[in-house]
Amino acid sequence: MIKTYIVKGTFTMANIKKTAKPRKPKNQVFGIDDMVNAIAEELSTNPEHPASAQESTKKAIKTILQLEQQLITGAVSDNNQVNYVGFGGYKASERKERQGRNPQTGEEITIKATVVPSFKPGKQFKDAVKASLVK
Repeated sequence: MIKTYIVKGTFTMANIKKTAKPRKPKNQVFGIDDMVNAIAEELSTNPEHPASAQESTKKAIKTILQLEQQLITGAVSDNNQVNYVGFGGYKASERKERQGRNPQTGEEITIKATVVPSFKPGKQFKDAVKASLVK
């Protein structure tokens, strides 16, 4: 069985940290199968979700997209990677401390090191965008 993130509770971005339960060690790569399994398990085991109650298709799609956002956010927050082959991948990237300049005063300042989420598009995605824009 593939171990994945399972999200429980209300679908708000504010409570992701509280609800996301990691079931993989940190620094792992999550693929589309992991995401599908996590969403399917959550919808099949929690009757409170609109999708599991077979309500409208729009509600089901909205629920699935919210789950996907929560799963990606939880995985990247725990320093894991989420990859969709051909589409791209999400991960946390470290930015080193660097020198900058205050644009109002011209004074040099030190910009602290930080960790930011990043997305790297896959080859198929880049090729599709390129083909549609180049004529």
